[in-house]
Amino acid sequence: MDYRFLRFHVHAEHEKQFKNAFIHVLTESSKEEGCTYIHGYQEREDSRTFRIQSCWESQQAFDAHLNTAHVKKFGELTKGMHDEPTEHCVTDRITLQP
Repeated sequence: MDYRFLRFHVHAEHEKQFKNAFIHVLTESSKEEGCTYIHGYQEREDSRTFRIQSCWESQQAFDAHLNTAHVKKFGELTKGMHDEPTEHCVTDRITLQP
């Protein structure tokens, strides 16, 4: 499993437009084969910060996700809205011991 976290920070004037595109890409991504789950978040203290937490069955599933029409459209729609570089990390899950 690939556990991924992304962080986006947007210009104030683009917050509402970004959020609409964000909701759409999350909705479509959740329907993809290989997507175990995908969740979107908007920070309370800084509403211009958006985060994605997702889990993909494999690197191949995530690679296929990047090539979908809705992800490409999200990139086009939100280009220039960011005021900081997007952060992305892939993690391993730490399982709690009983």
